[in-house]
Parts: sequence; C-alpha cells; structure tokens
Amino acid sequence: MANELDSLIKKINERFSDSRTELAEIVLEESTGRWIVSGRVLDSKTRSAVLAGLSTALPGAEVMDTLQELRKPHPQWMNVAVNLTGLYARPSWLAEMLSQNIYGAVVEILEDRGEWVFVRQLDGYLGWMFKDYLSLVEPGISSHRVGVPMMLLRTEPDEAAPVAFRLPEGAEVQVSASSGSWMKIEPHPDGLPCGLPGGWAKSRELMAVQTLPGTPDEKRQVILATALGLVGVPYLWGGTTAAGIDCSGLAQLSYRMAG
Repeated sequence: MANELDSLIKKINERFSDSRTELAEIVLEESTGRWIVSGRVLDSKTRSAVLAGLSTALPGAEVMDTLQELRKPHPQWMNVAVNLTGLYARPSWLAEMLSQNIYGAVVEILEDRGEWVFVRQLDGYLGWMFKDYLSLVEPGISSHRVGVPMMLLRTEPDEAAPVAFRLPEGAEVQVSASSGSWMKIEPHPDGLPCGLPGGWAKSRELMAVQTLPGTPDEKRQVILATALGLVGVPYLWGGTTAAGIDCSGLAQLSYRMAG
C-alpha cells in the first residue's frame, strides 16, 4: 500500500510539475479509516484537480481536505520600487534567476518569509523576490514610458549633472514638469533608500503613454525597432533589459513597448 500511495502522490505532483507557473506540494496520510490530504497548492483550480484525482484513485474513501491555497480571494499586491530586481527559484541571491521585473511592475504576494516573498507575476511566473525592493505604496498613474534601452536620470536638467538613477526600457514613470529638452521624473512615493529618487531625463528618451502605437502596422514597427535596438546586448538567463536579456525577455519587452 505504501508503494501505491507514493506512486499516487508522485503522479499528482507530476501533473503540476512546471514550477514556473504551477504549484502542488501534496502530502497524503491514512488515519483512522480516512485519508488526510495536506500541503500547498497554488489556487482553487489546482485544489479541485488534486481532489478529483484522489477521488478517482480512492473510490468510496473518505478524504479530509486540509490543503492550503496560496492565491487568496483578496490578494496583497506590491510593486517594484527599484530600477530592476530578479525573480528567483529559491529565497536566495545564489538561486537560479527565473526572470526580472523593472520599476513599477506589480506582483501578487503569495507567501512572506521576512526578507523574501514568494510572488506571482502578472504573466503567471512564480518565484521569490527580495522584499525590501518592493513597496505596498502605489506609484500613481504613469504618464510616460522609457523609450531607450537604458535611461539616465540626473539630479539637474544638465548633461554635466550627476547621475541619480538608471531606468530600463519599458519602465513607466510620472512626469511633473519640463525644462527645455528635459523632463522631471517624480520619485517613488514610498521614499525607499534604494527606490526611484526622481530626477531629470531627456525628453526624447521618453514616450507619452497616450501616444503608444495604435494600428497593427505601428505596433509591428515598434516591436521591430525595440528588438533591433537590443542587438549586441549580452545574453542573460532570465534577463529582461539592456543590461542582459534572454529570448523570452526580448519578446516580452518588444511587445510591451508596442502597448
């Protein structure tokens, strides 16, 4: 029976083996004539599939469901307050980097372990992010998007002014003022020490959100221009910016710039 039980658990876990977007960590125990299923699952859909599988494998048996769903009806959301941060397979800087999130990206918090949080990106990817780089304070409505591979923010509207921050292509910001060929970028309202401090950027390096391409042909042109602008960027597993990018990161960034 033990071997059959192990085989059943293995079969269920293998059904949700794509750890990039799925999660099912199942424990099944027999106690006083009934089966107790425990562990963690991503959501109600996964839970239903697990219980249906157990019902088929254990016909007529009483199954006590104590599974924990990580996705909640009213989830907690956080946004990236720094210019760029990674999504990792484990809560460690030494773990495999699965993806990256640029300033303003929103993630769903599934589990909090102090310095690290387990999150779900809007594209469904799961992983760990360093909590101090995230904020509960919303950055507000964006007016512009960075339109060059890497944009420099300076402390004053002057080429000779010190660089205050760097923002990768696709990051969305709030512009509050202009001075000649410069635009003033508002800081992240959370005021995190490592967060966006605000500064001045060249107007030509920003795209107004309301002027994003509308027709299919315009979108195609932006997709091609974005991809060609990244020729020569080094390959980086999980990378999503001009500092290093992989194939999926290139596709996502190119299409993001097209709206």
